[in-house]
Amino acid sequence: MERDRDVSVGPDGGRRVLRIKRFIDGKWCTEIVRDAAVVRAYIRRRQIIEDETTGADTLAPTGDSDRDARAKKRCAHVY
Repeated sequence: MERDRDVSVGPDGGRRVLRIKRFIDGKWCTEIVRDAAVVRAYIRRRQIIEDETTGADTLAPTGDSDRDARAKKRCAHVY
C-alpha cells in the first residue's frame, strides 16, 4: 500500500486539511480529514515512520528546523 499526504489550509484560513491518497486494490483512493486532532496525530505518526526508515548515514541538513532537530536527536541515540 502506497501513501501520499498533502496538508493545506482550509477555506476558513485557519483549519488544516489533510488529503491522504492510498493505493488500494489497484486503484487510488483519496480521503479528506478535517479534524485537527486527527491531522496532528497522523502527521506525528508519519514523521516517526519516516525518521525510523531514514538511515543515520544518509541524514543531511534540510533547512527545515523541525526536521533537522529530529534528525539530530536521532543521531545522538545512534552513537
